[in-house]
Amino acid sequence: MTYTPIRIKTSEDPFAGIGRRPLFYVDEMEFTVPVDVPAGYALEAIEKMAEAGSDALATRWLMMEILGKDAYAALLANSYRVTKPEMAQIQGAIRELVFGETEEEGKD
Repeated sequence: MTYTPIRIKTSEDPFAGIGRRPLFYVDEMEFTVPVDVPAGYALEAIEKMAEAGSDALATRWLMMEILGKDAYAALLANSYRVTKPEMAQIQGAIRELVFGETEEEGKD
């Protein structure tokens, strides 16, 4: 078997060169997420789930990482104004970005 070794560059921002798209607005302020998320975020989230024995810690960590500090703070500051379906949509979008589409979601 022949292959080219993979080079992992630790000095690069994992989101460098990746576009962003809006996920939610607070009043007229737009908050965005990357259009693509490096696979390592899924692996680290799985590790956090295993360590904690629940997905709550991993979900919080993912939201903070993918949304960014400002967007997470804005969401938290306005959390009582967010409906359950809206929160489910935000969390679902983040999970899809990180883990990809599930088999059930992909079936038509």
